[in-house]
Amino acid sequence: SEPGHGTTVRIYLPRAAAEPDAVGDDRATTTGPSPQEGTETILVVEDNEDMRKTAVAQLSSLGYRVIEAENGAAAVAVLDQPEPHIDLLFTDVVMPGNLDGYALVARAAELRPGIRVLLTSGFPGDTLSRNGKHAPGLRLLSKPYRKEELAQAIRTAIGDQAGSLAVSGGTVSNGDVELAGKNGKV
Repeated sequence: SEPGHGTTVRIYLPRAAAEPDAVGDDRATTTGPSPQEGTETILVVEDNEDMRKTAVAQLSSLGYRVIEAENGAAAVAVLDQPEPHIDLLFTDVVMPGNLDGYALVARAAELRPGIRVLLTSGFPGDTLSRNGKHAPGLRLLSKPYRKEELAQAIRTAIGDQAGSLAVSGGTVSNGDVELAGKNGKV
């Protein structure tokens, strides 16, 4: 801007995909969750409080029942109880303490065979692979993510048979990958 000439501000907004519904629209509406919503129970494990609260709020707004844990040990305490039923473990990969995300997933499979898993990390998958921290075959949602991306990843993980884990002879597997926690110990 120049003195005496003012300032010009331009705001660019995305074009709406469809016209808004008219007030008093008599068309029938559907009930129940949309394809991106659900009613399942999700255990969210995230050591960053702001990220955890955001994920919990987003998932709750999509209709999910959400239980939160601030680290792997807190998550194991939840998983070690017979109730509530948990449909999906949504956990950060990199967390402080003895239970990183992979060790937590291995422990969860022992406590709740067949539990579905979605991992999340601020590190790209190739960085995790180079550091020996990536388990191919498990779903990974990269941070930061938008609510729509979270919703799609959750629905896919819940509906994906390959995303469920089993324990056999001390080995945790989803059919494609075997898991161990820090130092190779489950």
